[in-house]
Amino acid sequence: MTLPDDAITLQAFSLARLQLNGTLPAELQQAIHQLGDAIANHEPGVAERVRTLVEQNPCFRGRYEEAYKRLQQHYQNQSQGRVNTLSLVTRSESIRVSWEGLVVKLLTADDPQTIAQQVFKVRRSRPDLRQLSDIPPAFLTSLQQELADLDCKELTVLKALERQLLTVEDLAYGVDMPIDDARIVLQSLWNKGYIDVKRNGLLDRIASLFKSNTDHQPVTDSTSFNLTAKGHYRLHPLVTARRREGNFE
Repeated sequence: MTLPDDAITLQAFSLARLQLNGTLPAELQQAIHQLGDAIANHEPGVAERVRTLVEQNPCFRGRYEEAYKRLQQHYQNQSQGRVNTLSLVTRSESIRVSWEGLVVKLLTADDPQTIAQQVFKVRRSRPDLRQLSDIPPAFLTSLQQELADLDCKELTVLKALERQLLTVEDLAYGVDMPIDDARIVLQSLWNKGYIDVKRNGLLDRIASLFKSNTDHQPVTDSTSFNLTAKGHYRLHPLVTARRREGNFE
């Protein structure tokens, strides 16, 4: 048994949204949040509204179609159609949500990548939570693949910026990455503080310290970026797993 097409549509849409983490115009972001609220309220016709939004926004179309096909394949391979619950544990409470609840979280979050990472963090740290296995494995597998792909792209970009200042165009050429992907990854890393634009003087650098991540403008192809201390730390954490075990190199 496989999930109905509408359910796969909603899951594929959330995966496509994850790929566009931190790069959407405010109007489109609001429309996605509204769709998330509609799913949460079990409004009729939400899947059709999702398909319409995908068709109207080229940035979604290819990513959505790829995610949809991948989900279909996973469901066929795993013969899984169960749609039960998943426990997401926060510091203050335990929240039980269905796969629909997870989709809602991904669509209504400003940073869906963090939400997705939380799922697998809980899965690793709390194997006793059997509910984790009740989310359809096909959806979890696809979600994990998307996170791994995002992480690989981010590390590739950070390593390139560690060597020299780069623009979107430089990066796309230098690491053989589609320019749309390079633009998305740079915007996400900039929003999270791992990289910053090149500062021309002391006053610019001081002003940047008082600017929040939400002040960032869309990335332009000619803007030069460099690595921040936070980005350098992500590439070279001071404490490795080996050192935590007491084995210092």
